[in-house]
Amino acid sequence: MRIPLDYYQILGVPESDLTELEQAYQDRLRQLPQQEYSDAAIESRKQLITVAYQVLSDPQQRAEYAATQIASSLAELKSTSADVGLSPSPLYRRPELDIATEHFLGGLLILFELGEYEEINSICMPYLGNNGRSSNSGSLHPQEPPTLTPSGNLRSELTNKFEPLPLAKLKHTANGSHIIPLKPDIVLAMVSSFWQLGDREWRDGCHEEAVIHYETAKKILVQEDLFPQIQGEIDRRLDRLRPYRISSLVSLSLDQHEQRRQGIQLLEELLESACINEVKCQERFALNSESTIAFIHETLPDLTAAEQRNLFSQLARDSHHLGSKDLNVMQLACTYLHVHALIAQGFAYRNPQSIYTAQQILEYRLSQRIDVTIEQSICALLLGQTEEANQILSIATESAALVVIRQQSQGLPNLLRGLCWYVESWLKDEAFPCFRDLPTSDPALNAYFNDRDVQDFADRVPATDYHVTGWATSAPLLIEVPKSGDLSSSEYSSDEDLDS
Repeated sequence: MRIPLDYYQILGVPESDLTELEQAYQDRLRQLPQQEYSDAAIESRKQLITVAYQVLSDPQQRAEYAATQIASSLAELKSTSADVGLSPSPLYRRPELDIATEHFLGGLLILFELGEYEEINSICMPYLGNNGRSSNSGSLHPQEPPTLTPSGNLRSELTNKFEPLPLAKLKHTANGSHIIPLKPDIVLAMVSSFWQLGDREWRDGCHEEAVIHYETAKKILVQEDLFPQIQGEIDRRLDRLRPYRISSLVSLSLDQHEQRRQGIQLLEELLESACINEVKCQERFALNSESTIAFIHETLPDLTAAEQRNLFSQLARDSHHLGSKDLNVMQLACTYLHVHALIAQGFAYRNPQSIYTAQQILEYRLSQRIDVTIEQSICALLLGQTEEANQILSIATESAALVVIRQQSQGLPNLLRGLCWYVESWLKDEAFPCFRDLPTSDPALNAYFNDRDVQDFADRVPATDYHVTGWATSAPLLIEVPKSGDLSSSEYSSDEDLDS
């Protein structure tokens, strides 16, 4: 059978200089594969290296080998030129080597050492699957290789029948009369190649392509029922890749709906894991609470306001049922980010109902655990509750935001002017930049309060009880105020963002 190697490659010596041939031969013999190949595969590699050394170290055999290679190259060039109607030309031709069947596994190991991963996948393809005499410990006949489709779709080409990369052509490396022993070695070589290709794509920032290679390697192992420990290692690799995938997918253009939806789903699963068990999250994704929160903040500008609201509302609802004392850092962070999305979206789209919902979450879910007085004052102001807003600020804990608000209100009997200035600045510099679709122009409170829907809602919104002394055991009943401002048909019901 033929493999894409020559004796010079096998020994790692240049054709023009064989002075280090003996040393190269000894070095190659001492090198051992990192993967757990069988003794037969390691012996096959040793035999192939020895054959290469014997040929190149003997001048007569070396000359005969060179003549054979030249003749083979010319014959293939003539055949190729005849097929396309051209005269032969001295095009580069990759060397190929006729090897004995017992050296097949050794050839795979050497190809792997040379980084020829696509070639390994092409060669090994015919030996996968149920092909009559396959087994995990005995011999097998290769089957006919599958046909590559010209779709250019990398995922479908790799996952349907483990087809190799589109640029790698399948070779008929064997026929039905050849018997190759020890299928696990073949599977290990192929899986290791896909693994290395995945690592290469990861380093190049091609995260989805890396996932395809890892998943293909795992699918081969599952189909062939081999190496469960490697399956676990691949799963861990995919978990560590998860944050990179999320960043790549959600940063795509908004019209790439399916890919972005997949990224958001992966993000939700990661955050659920962090909310439920920080230790397991760190084991799977190498992210503790602090690094997870940092990762979320890096991801926020790629998500729309609606995407953030939907994502964090689900996580906040799940966290709410645990009770205040059981909420961990991640659950509090997700609940706060839900509030953040509600306020920003409510202001940008003149939807005070969202701000009212945020106000209730702050009061009944967060205020007993973290200091959210500034956020509470913002909600009160945006709902037209000016007295409440000033009252909240009067008892607020000292903070950088409160200092700024006081500075902007110097000489006035209350802090409302400073709060108005702070809200516009906060929306412009901190809130809106966290959302992909919100306006970048300066937010103006005058324009917000001149909106008819905002005015109607502000006239009818119930006051929030800021004297609650304990954590609410259940979500408060909220009034759904229609845009018309008509409360005659409203019913008291739990808001969708608080309970579902």
